[in-house]
Amino acid sequence: MPSTACTSPYASRRAIAGVAPGIALCVDHAHFNARHKTARTLTIMFVLELTYTAPIERVDALLEAHRAWLDGHFAAGTFLAAGRKEPRDGGIIIAAGDDRRAVEQLAATDPFVTGGVCAYGITEFIAARTAPELATFRQESPAG
Repeated sequence: MPSTACTSPYASRRAIAGVAPGIALCVDHAHFNARHKTARTLTIMFVLELTYTAPIERVDALLEAHRAWLDGHFAAGTFLAAGRKEPRDGGIIIAAGDDRRAVEQLAATDPFVTGGVCAYGITEFIAARTAPELATFRQESPAG
């Protein structure tokens, strides 16, 4: 009988600075779910929109810490894409989470937020259509 212990680096919860408890799960959902029938996945999708609230010089002073924070969430499988807006007045993050409150708590740990240089807008959405690589995030739209 195969082992149920996963060796995927994305499957284990890791102590990463700024990662809110309960949302760091496997990003390789197809691999993980095929091997581990009890695994749960992050299926709620979110668009996180950052809007700078301070001069760009203050934003730049926190950029390295913000990027390290992003890297931790990419490694944990919580973030799927991120980048700054053009013109440069904020950024966008595509994320997966267990629920809105967990994502709000996660956003509050961003060094840009703790440093007082940005505000977040968070939009939950139903990913009814995706690229094949994101198929595990697809949800049926409610009738109505």
